[in-house]
Amino acid sequence: NIRIEVGQAYNLLATNKEPPTHYLIDISDAPVTNRRWVSIDCGTVNSDVTSVEKSKKKSDKQKAQADTQVEADSIENVLAASWQPTFCATNRGSSKKECKSLRADHPAATQFSIHGLWPDDLNDKNIFPCYCGKGQAVSCRTKRKAAKDITLSNKLWEQLEELMPGVQSGLHLHEWSKHGTCYEDFISGDDKGADPEEYYAETVSLIKGLNASAVGDLFANNLGKEITLKEVKKSFDKAFGKNAGERVFMNCSRIKGKDYISELWISLGGTIDLSSDIGDLIQSAPSTDSSTSRKPCFEGIVTKVNG
Repeated sequence: NIRIEVGQAYNLLATNKEPPTHYLIDISDAPVTNRRWVSIDCGTVNSDVTSVEKSKKKSDKQKAQADTQVEADSIENVLAASWQPTFCATNRGSSKKECKSLRADHPAATQFSIHGLWPDDLNDKNIFPCYCGKGQAVSCRTKRKAAKDITLSNKLWEQLEELMPGVQSGLHLHEWSKHGTCYEDFISGDDKGADPEEYYAETVSLIKGLNASAVGDLFANNLGKEITLKEVKKSFDKAFGKNAGERVFMNCSRIKGKDYISELWISLGGTIDLSSDIGDLIQSAPSTDSSTSRKPCFEGIVTKVNG
């Protein structure tokens, strides 16, 4: 419910693409995050403000360097919510411990599971910081070994066993090393930085909010059936407000000639804590057309676990 005021000037932070359809502006008193997107029809850009558009015209070399250069306070997050039955139906997943033990009565058979929570600059298709535990962030295309162990409370570990089945294969170690070490590393203030307990506790809170929503209901009520991206976006709008569906990206896996929904990537803006409302975070994020050039899956089957 934030509105810009007629006659008021706002700092222009970024454009969503070239030519732009939306501007990212600074609204100082807005809740959750003061960085908000507005249509270009909402105002005019001062002719003296040219640096933003010039910055979008980087050379290929500069764009490559962007992978390892991350600006403070420029990072949002992506919640990667996995549909575990699809992962387990793939060649890659079928041999995993968590897949061999997956049964129809397991929570992961009928709800979203945690793949990860990924810090990302959602206004830039190139920047995606990873492996911040040992110095400056590097490109996520870089491969590094995962931590051998991390410390988590017993209560949180029990939650992860249900909501992140991949812990059986060490997924939590990989995700912490690659993404968790960058979590809240690019914000200013007292909340800067996080340990594994905070990172996973807040990730658990987000996935619970997703599973308890109309989005979770859509998938749980359509096991074995095909649904469309349009239906998924509609469920996001129903659960989290108008245009929330423009901040979700649907992935599918091709299995025996058919597309099965494997994962949702959900854009989140603002600083996350245990009291955060996932709907507010979604509404505060840029739309996916500014953060990826990939093509989404437009329809797929919700994999059902038999037995």
